[in-house]
Amino acid sequence: MSVGLVETVVDITWISSPTPVSYAAQVEDSGKVQRLRKQCPNCGPGTFMANHFDRVYCGKCTTTFLFDKDTAVPKGKGKK
Repeated sequence: MSVGLVETVVDITWISSPTPVSYAAQVEDSGKVQRLRKQCPNCGPGTFMANHFDRVYCGKCTTTFLFDKDTAVPKGKGKK
């Protein structure tokens, strides 16, 4: 007894999406680039830190800056 394979043809329709918006930088009308995220001081330029409600965090080197609740000044925490 042999088992036959059935070919299935699926129509794929590609949906065009708008150009993605950068979350790390914004270009002003004058052509100047404004950084929207903080860059990691340990990893160097090009490594952006994630913004959380109470901290900024680098996923590459695990550096974390916690925000003080009374003032919006970050205090450092992380391994070196």
